[in-house]
Amino acid sequence: MRRDAPSIPITTRCGTGLDKCPDTPVGATVDANGCPLDSDGDKVFDGIDRCPDTAAGTPVDSFGCPADSDKDGVGDGFDKCPNTPPGTTVRRERLPPAKDTDGDGVIDPQDRCPGTPAGSRVDQFGCLILFRGARSCGTRSTGARTPDNSFCGA
Repeated sequence: MRRDAPSIPITTRCGTGLDKCPDTPVGATVDANGCPLDSDGDKVFDGIDRCPDTAAGTPVDSFGCPADSDKDGVGDGFDKCPNTPPGTTVRRERLPPAKDTDGDGVIDPQDRCPGTPAGSRVDQFGCLILFRGARSCGTRSTGARTPDNSFCGA
């Protein structure tokens, strides 16, 4: 039975009786006593609930659908990155994809030398490899020198 308008007497298959839940919102599906049903237990009544099969324990919005505070398409209860910036594409694992702005093969959070020229050979930190067989000398700002006594990144 669906509540279409507030009323105190209700009619059920068992006859007429008093509505035991007179504050039930309009549109809610009610039981024989006039009390609202909530089949998925999300505290949004059936008939009003737009997502009637929400998994138990999932945080929901006022419509009974999984809440998605950052609007990335991943419900808050499953979102590993709850503050994803608007417009960011999310991976299957629900994390924003790692960026490699300079295209050197080292993702930005690990890139100690951002902005290396395209096609340059870089080490595991994203810094230029200036000659064969040498290890990286760190970032340009350290002033470190290579074995031939030139400055790193010079």
